[in-house]
Amino acid sequence: MSDKVILVDAVENNDGAQTSQSRPSRSSLTDAAASRSNAFVNSGSRYVHSQYEELMDGVPCPSCRGTGRIPKELEKMLVALIPIDDKRLRPRRTWLWVTLAIFSCLVICGLLLFFLIPRSISLTSEDPSITGVNVFEYEKGKRMLINFVNVINVSNDNFFGIRVVNATSNVMKVVFPDKSQVIGRGAMIGSGLNVPLQSESVALTLNHTVEVTDWALAMCELPYGYVRLYFQFTVTFEYFNHREQDTLENSQLVCCTAPSGNCTSPFSYLIK
Repeated sequence: MSDKVILVDAVENNDGAQTSQSRPSRSSLTDAAASRSNAFVNSGSRYVHSQYEELMDGVPCPSCRGTGRIPKELEKMLVALIPIDDKRLRPRRTWLWVTLAIFSCLVICGLLLFFLIPRSISLTSEDPSITGVNVFEYEKGKRMLINFVNVINVSNDNFFGIRVVNATSNVMKVVFPDKSQVIGRGAMIGSGLNVPLQSESVALTLNHTVEVTDWALAMCELPYGYVRLYFQFTVTFEYFNHREQDTLENSQLVCCTAPSGNCTSPFSYLIK
């Protein structure tokens, strides 16, 4: 044991008197007794008693590598002390993980931007002659009301689908070289049109009603009568709860042979 106890041996001299070979002071005996931990010395033999308590319902001590245990009720109250040179306190490849995290974020952001940035939505027309014309009303030399359909193409270069929610058009004729007059209007057939992603050409059909008068009517009353009309289309798209519009202007020949509107056999009916 590390604790030292000063022994007092009593010897008896020839006179019968008891003499002390070494007599320590009372303060030294008190200090020695206070420094020992439940240790007792009895004559020639030594008996050591130490307090011991086994905690069967405890939890492993994190700082003792599983060799010690602490009371379970003190688990949230005790603090484990870790040496400053412990490897657990040293960052492991921090720069590598930070670099990988930044690189991953940049790649993800780049991909999102690449696929989600809006691209062009274009309108085109092949400008064919319109021959399927229905004549609703005809007054010779005064007016003629005709109806026909026209088709334009919608191209979607985005990596997501779009929806055509509305499409209208104005039909005009040239009055003077620098002026035009609206003589009819058109609207989309149906409630909407879905255009898939990366679509090159999706047909959009509009129904038109046009009133033909003056010089345009004179052209229609000729055999195989055609009149050149100008169209101004306005199409509204929707994607991701966002709406935008695009326009297209073109001119097309419209068959309007009076009174049938059939350019293959003009004046099949006699005008009375």
